[in-house]
Amino acid sequence: MKVRWGMGVFYGIMELTNGRWKLTEVHPHAAIRLKQLFPRVALRQVGTFLFSNRSNICADLSWFIQRYPMRMSPEDKARLLKGSERFFEVQAHMENILKPDYVPITRAGLTPGQKIRHYQAQAIDLCLARGSLLLGDDVGLGKTYTAAGMLLEPETHPAAVVVQPHLQEQWREKIESFTELRVHKIKGTRPYLLPEADVYLFNYLRQKSPSSTK
Repeated sequence: MKVRWGMGVFYGIMELTNGRWKLTEVHPHAAIRLKQLFPRVALRQVGTFLFSNRSNICADLSWFIQRYPMRMSPEDKARLLKGSERFFEVQAHMENILKPDYVPITRAGLTPGQKIRHYQAQAIDLCLARGSLLLGDDVGLGKTYTAAGMLLEPETHPAAVVVQPHLQEQWREKIESFTELRVHKIKGTRPYLLPEADVYLFNYLRQKSPSSTK
């Protein structure tokens, strides 16, 4: 049954502890909705739930407690609201990046005469704002240069780029011709002392399937 504290009706207790949101004494009906909102939560989990304090989680939890109020301290409510607001600020920023009239951030470090195209700069800024990006441009639109442009951001250093063996040297040549970044191509499989670099190029080998060896 729902729990009453003072004049309010609550469906559990929520607090920020050790950098994570902890929900306890969650009412079974509210727990069902919580599991629908967060599919990774085990279906058999009951009573206590833990969530990270990332902004997207804060936004979802804010939506949840509007429908299923939780007993919270004023300080934790303010923290949750701040995290939720940060999520929507980032969402609005990413939508702005995708507008045709968006003015991309200018980054230093290109070699003389090189230029990042507008759509490439949009992809770079979008990736940095979101923290990840799957770039599916057609062949010939400069995905390698887009990646190289993103690596001009100091916070990406040192960067690890993993490519197929036959592309390792191609990536080195393109990054060095397009930018002033220091690039080191990883050689062999044995450990060795790495030189200082902004970008380290790794390669991976495709394993043959059992049927291909017959």
